[in-house]
Amino acid sequence: MAVNETSIENKIPSYSGYYCYDEEYIRIDGQKCYRLTLYDSVFNIPVSEEISNNLKYGTIFSFLKRSLQGKPLYAVTTDHVRMYKSIIDKLGALHQLCIFHFFKLIRRIKYFCFFFFKIN
Repeated sequence: MAVNETSIENKIPSYSGYYCYDEEYIRIDGQKCYRLTLYDSVFNIPVSEEISNNLKYGTIFSFLKRSLQGKPLYAVTTDHVRMYKSIIDKLGALHQLCIFHFFKLIRRIKYFCFFFFKIN
């Protein structure tokens, strides 16, 4: 496992090629930061984590490209942030949307319709 001040990378001999990417909002010394995480979804192990000051396209692309370098890559599962599709496409993988976030989206639409259109 390689560790520096802002990142951790797991060093195992092989990965499945199927990954999940997500970020978590955290505070470090009162500053809002983001914990970027890439996880192998088949072997159920973290691949790489990094603390970042922003969630810009270039930051996420660089993190994923660096984390996936030299590893098999077939598909990446993410939540429904629109820019993720172009990032995953640029990396040359299939993009899969997280089913949990999909169900949350459906629930939001259902409640919106129920409360604002008073569907009986």
